[in-house]
Amino acid sequence: MMIRGRVSKGTPGSRSAPSVIGVSRWAGGRAADDPPRVSPRRAGRADVLAVAALFATWCWLFRALLLGRGLIFDGEVHEILLPLHHYLREQVLRWHRVPLWNPHLFLGYPWLGAIQAGPLYPVSWLFDLVLPVERALSWNIAAHFLLAALSSYAFARRALGVRAESALVAAVMFAFNGHMVGNLGQLHNHATLGWAPLALLAVHQLTSAAGPRARWVGAGALALGLSLLGGMAQQSAYLLVLLAAYGASRLAVRDALERRARGWADTVLALAWMAALALVMFAPQWLATDALLAESARATVTGKESLAVAAGSLSAADLLGLLFPNLVGWGALGAFNTSFIGVVPVALVLAGAWRTIAHDEPIERFFAVVALVALAFAAGTNNPATRVLYEIPGVALFHDPARAIAVALLAAAMLAARVLERLGSGDEGTRKTVVVTLILVGLGIVGVRFAYWLGWIELPEPPVEAYATEVPGPSRNDAQVASLGALALGLLAVARAGSPAFARVWLPGILAVLAIALQAWFATPFIRTEAPATVERYLSGPAALASVARPGEAVGHARIANLDRDDVAVEPFE
Repeated sequence: MMIRGRVSKGTPGSRSAPSVIGVSRWAGGRAADDPPRVSPRRAGRADVLAVAALFATWCWLFRALLLGRGLIFDGEVHEILLPLHHYLREQVLRWHRVPLWNPHLFLGYPWLGAIQAGPLYPVSWLFDLVLPVERALSWNIAAHFLLAALSSYAFARRALGVRAESALVAAVMFAFNGHMVGNLGQLHNHATLGWAPLALLAVHQLTSAAGPRARWVGAGALALGLSLLGGMAQQSAYLLVLLAAYGASRLAVRDALERRARGWADTVLALAWMAALALVMFAPQWLATDALLAESARATVTGKESLAVAAGSLSAADLLGLLFPNLVGWGALGAFNTSFIGVVPVALVLAGAWRTIAHDEPIERFFAVVALVALAFAAGTNNPATRVLYEIPGVALFHDPARAIAVALLAAAMLAARVLERLGSGDEGTRKTVVVTLILVGLGIVGVRFAYWLGWIELPEPPVEAYATEVPGPSRNDAQVASLGALALGLLAVARAGSPAFARVWLPGILAVLAIALQAWFATPFIRTEAPATVERYLSGPAALASVARPGEAVGHARIANLDRDDVAVEPFE
């Protein structure tokens, strides 16, 4: 089933309102004259092939871990997570008790309140108690990348009703984008975001016109509860806003169609139960974290005054870098906020956003608006509107606006899937829009490179090579050649899609392959690992805090916990 509103018959080019059929699809229904496009058996084979492609991409990116050649030892893994998870494993396996207090940090530290370590996150317990801590963290991080891919694929297939190829593009864009791989060592980021599409899917099913609700209340509460326990409070706040907005938008469309107050009330009650059960799961962790923050230096710093508001705000150069990776450098924030998704998916997203202006498609319009609002919020203090918002009490919770990039990427991934679905159905208007967008994106890249060649502008070389310990990163020239090559192939494929048969059979597959190839090309240098012996030497220090060099450094520094950074951090100390 393809979720696409039909424009009522009339004069050519008229912008009539979507038919009842189109609105009912957005509400979760299915018209009698809307037969499935493919047989269930063929759809099942397509799902198997798509999931196999996702798994193969995951295996390629984490091949050092799978082959036993390296462990993830990046950023907050050795600065925050390894010491805390080491203490958990020691206390549970050696002393058979759940740790509530860690005497090795400061004059004592409430271990249960360290939300970033996910002390009550059951998935982390599963890994920590089965594997040695250094391997547990590496496999835990890798597993959540796979979770993000599979959950976003499930949402695209079930909620958007797109083909397997279109859902595959969405899954690759969301799970392996620059924000995810650039924050490789932040397990709490991946644990929170990995469950997000499943929580969104539960909201979709609960706001559908028909179908069992009890199981989706439970499934949604479990997905949302696990996401909250994952440990990234900022992403959790953005996720809650996204879920509320998605549910409200679907209810508004369905209510306008059906005018059934009782059905609307039942749906709201089901959503409330889902949220309440998830919050009950999260309550012990929230109480422990709140008690810890009351004793932290953060308790006296408002979100508006926090350095994170300024440091976590995207500048104009950063925002341009989101669309054109390796074109104008990585901006002031480095890889932390880059969200490279490949230029072909970018072109699909831009085309989809443009098409929503001319077509009243509720689901596409929703994700286009979400992507735009999330990007605007990510600008933080660089955006006059959001600068005003930070004067409002409560907005300080979103003290790191750049984290909204994850929401923008999720919305962009789903919008790209919908545009690809339109292409696969032979939509002539979408085809022309994508052709124009591909040409403009290609001209933009060539134009900037030409200006650089003439000496009109300066392009700082992105420090990709410094991040890799196993595979050298692609240079800017290599990345742009790959991007332009993919653009050319995508342009030829879309331009040839005049016949519906070609569009349905070949075009989605071609663009899916291009998206995966570009994503693997850009993401590979960031999946960096260290030799297992290096990590083992680190763990041999007292209280798991040893003198060890960061990746790429020649000398080591003793590290000590510091409450002023991210609740529990380990900073250089002299």
